[in-house]
Amino acid sequence: MRNFLQKRAEYKFPIEQFRALCVHIFTAIGAVFAMLALVAAGEGNFLLMYAWLGCALFIDGMDGFFARKANVKLFLPRFSGEVLDVVIDYITYVFVPAYFVYISNVVPDGWSLFAASVICFTSLYCFADAKSKTEDHYFSGFPVLWNVVIFYILLLSMNQTIALGIIVIFSCLVFVPIKFIHPGRVIKNRPFNLLVTAIWFVLFATALYDTTKAYNIGIIDPTVPVIYTSDFVTIGLCLTIVYALVIGIIRTIKGIDVAE
Repeated sequence: MRNFLQKRAEYKFPIEQFRALCVHIFTAIGAVFAMLALVAAGEGNFLLMYAWLGCALFIDGMDGFFARKANVKLFLPRFSGEVLDVVIDYITYVFVPAYFVYISNVVPDGWSLFAASVICFTSLYCFADAKSKTEDHYFSGFPVLWNVVIFYILLLSMNQTIALGIIVIFSCLVFVPIKFIHPGRVIKNRPFNLLVTAIWFVLFATALYDTTKAYNIGIIDPTVPVIYTSDFVTIGLCLTIVYALVIGIIRTIKGIDVAE
């Protein structure tokens, strides 16, 4: 089967190449969303920033599946989807959230540059780590999802000092071999993990929508970065992230399950 596909690639079938190109374009759209998120952050519109980051996160969650279906490496080997993915992920997961930390009041006065720099510096080692993925498809060490970490800091209205501590702790966890689940790659309970991920996205979008409504009717100050939503949504967001963290801790304790 592999030889057959290789021969088709050598003959440069336009349909297969076009499909592979479409996948690369789909991945590259994430860079556009990253730019829009950065612009929104610079304008002080953190809700719009998170809306664009959410779009980028969705693309990142889907492009790998499309790439495997389209046999991108086989039919369009000149362009590396992995390199595209890494560049865009660093911007959306790391740089934009770090910039937001720098310009906002998330951490105590005088510590914003330090916090943003720690995020950018330590995250580089996650992307450069050749062993950042385990044999059973988990992340080894914190997978620098700073967009998610900062979102929860805002959602839970964390004290500035606590927020700074959270940033330092998770920066250190980049180098600690604790497992974090990859919902789309871990085989065990994959359907349920994907369901939990889908629920998280719905709750995330609901939280942004509720906060936008609160801004529009004057319940909260639009210049203050905070997530304003119902207790139901907040609890749901907390339960989904706790589930993901607990699964990673359990697998860390049990060790690698090659069968998965």
